[in-house]
Amino acid sequence: MVRRVWFLLVFLTLSTLPLSAKIAPKTPSDVYAKAMILKAEVGYLRKMAGIDAPFPEVQVDPHKYPRHVIQKALEILDKINRYRIIYGYGAITIPPYPSREITPQDVYEYVKRDTGEVRLFIHDEAFLASLKRRKYE
Repeated sequence: MVRRVWFLLVFLTLSTLPLSAKIAPKTPSDVYAKAMILKAEVGYLRKMAGIDAPFPEVQVDPHKYPRHVIQKALEILDKINRYRIIYGYGAITIPPYPSREITPQDVYEYVKRDTGEVRLFIHDEAFLASLKRRKYE
């Protein structure tokens, strides 16, 4: 009987350890890495559509904050929505701009959603597998 109680205590202790693990918050480097994957996906779609023109050059502005990146992510989501409607995939919901302070974790989630939506249009499994091997850190 004591052995069973001891086993139960050990099991419960070990099974709750993973629940106490903390996930590190996302950093701007994580957002950058996800944005580079999004850029590669969009570049692939442009190539498949026969668009050979390079991406437009923009000047780097050192005064950008997470709210600027989230605004751009929402604009991209709006463009994806228009693309989906044109090609008969159906509309998606676009969340409103958050009214609280924006963190890199929030930006990461928006860019992650953008990459997920763009990935629906890519049917080349080899290209998608190559994205998993890329590291942008």
